[in-house]
Amino acid sequence: MKNRYQILIICLCLVISAYPQSKVGTTAASFLNIPSGARITALGGASAAIADDATAVFSNVAGITNLQSNQVCFNSADWFVGSSLNHFSAVLSAGSHVFGLSMKQLDYGSEMVTTVSNPEGTGEQWKANDQVLGLSYARLLTDRFSLGGTFKVVSQEIYHESASTVALDVGLLFRSDFRNLRIGMSINNFGLDAKLDGKDLLLAVDIDEVNAGNNDNISAKLETDEWPLPLLFTVGLAMDLIETETMHWQLAVDALHPNNNNSYIRLGTELGIYELIYLRVGHSSILKEYAEDSFSAGLGIKYSMAGMRMGFDYTVTDYGRLGMIPQFGIYLSLYRPIYLSYQPHGLFDHIDEIIESIHQCILANLFKKSCGSPHWYLASQLDMLKPIPSMLLYIGVFMNTILKKNMPVFQTITSLNQNSWPMLTGWMRI
Repeated sequence: MKNRYQILIICLCLVISAYPQSKVGTTAASFLNIPSGARITALGGASAAIADDATAVFSNVAGITNLQSNQVCFNSADWFVGSSLNHFSAVLSAGSHVFGLSMKQLDYGSEMVTTVSNPEGTGEQWKANDQVLGLSYARLLTDRFSLGGTFKVVSQEIYHESASTVALDVGLLFRSDFRNLRIGMSINNFGLDAKLDGKDLLLAVDIDEVNAGNNDNISAKLETDEWPLPLLFTVGLAMDLIETETMHWQLAVDALHPNNNNSYIRLGTELGIYELIYLRVGHSSILKEYAEDSFSAGLGIKYSMAGMRMGFDYTVTDYGRLGMIPQFGIYLSLYRPIYLSYQPHGLFDHIDEIIESIHQCILANLFKKSCGSPHWYLASQLDMLKPIPSMLLYIGVFMNTILKKNMPVFQTITSLNQNSWPMLTGWMRI
């Protein structure tokens, strides 16, 4: 009889272990896996192979090699319960080398702090937000294969507590001639665990409440657990179904394997008419458990003029019991050519590799080599969308100087050109 009970208990344990536990809610910074960009959201988030604009830095960073111009994107959505979701990305295309900057923020807003003694408010506000900043680099290894990576700093804040960590994204993209078939793969949010810390975790305790003579004001600190980031592995396919002079219809599908949910599929399709109007529809949670998001649809308009291409995207996503969530995005592409050259000198010829990595990374900026002692000459015309690209280039120059172990002398002269745009001219001696 006793053996029967033991066998029954063992069988029950085996049956229970056969059903995996839910992984929902077991990671920090889940906002990282929210599809980024109105266009990609309209496609159900299926972006591993189809992403070919600046928002690719959030999904498959190798996709930014599809850009033949410099591009800036901004996307915003009114998220749940009065919160807002914002994305910003900028890409500098320089032939086979592409650089990117990105920011994603989920702002939960602020509220008045209330207590039992001050139910109407203490006059203090509390707020919460999640944010990630990324620096990306991608390169065309061949005319069909590209590789990219993003270094990210992730932070979360609520009232006086905050957590921060770092993570990496890696993406691959392959292109074929058969109906422009693209195969993409990405690993997102591979990084260190996050742990909340702050002054509200400090408190005074009485370690021995029985004895009245002891110190009842011992400083102590509450310890919080560390939580992993939402690691996500994605494989995607995209191909053209119809491509004519007046119509371009493409289909994209992604298979995702996260560490905080079961595996699921994202599906989306886009129809472009005269390269002007784009109709999109998608589904973001096929086979996904515990999901409120489902169908999405959107409209895009693109227009070219004076060497620029502008676009506007609008998307609506059905989140079930949470309602319909609208999202809009705008982008600007600049087709002005880029020129950058460098002539090595001295014992530091190996620095060519570093200079090549920032090759042609800013609009209309020109590096020149003049006679006499070796030096850099930088002349750049900065349009209103160029401050960030300029900073990237200046950082590259300073890194070059540091590696050469010489102190630079940098002078800046500001003037106006015929079009009244700011002209920055700098001279750096190494």
